[in-house]
Amino acid sequence: MTIASQKEYIRKIRDSSHDIILGLFDNKNRLIGSSGVQKINSSETGPWVGIMIGPNEARGFGLGAAFLWVVTYIIFLHYNVGKVFAGMRVNNVASYSTFYKIGYRENIILTKSYISKKINSNRIIVVSCSKDLILPESIGITCVKVLP
Repeated sequence: MTIASQKEYIRKIRDSSHDIILGLFDNKNRLIGSSGVQKINSSETGPWVGIMIGPNEARGFGLGAAFLWVVTYIIFLHYNVGKVFAGMRVNNVASYSTFYKIGYRENIILTKSYISKKINSNRIIVVSCSKDLILPESIGITCVKVLP
């Protein structure tokens, strides 16, 4: 990834009526994570979400699960969807355990309409979550403040 490619990615999301991007900032107002949500109200399945916690020093504290919980909560709160989906590589244990921790479960198989020609579907796990999220307290969230 380059700075230019990231700027283009963000520009496309900002120009889209079906995609959003959210940021996770530390107490010094530094961006330490991001989440992209694609295909809101435009997919036959529902929106797809992904998260990334950037600097290595921010990893290992449960921020990924807390951030994913908040992002998923925002999607259910503000959009009329029944499920939220995510896809990840089979060997990405950290990502899988983060999604599983807050209530995402494996329950669909990728079909041709969801597979990019560049991705081998045997190496992708698809998980989904319905509105019955894990309680935030059970993953260490004690206060949620969603800014407009």
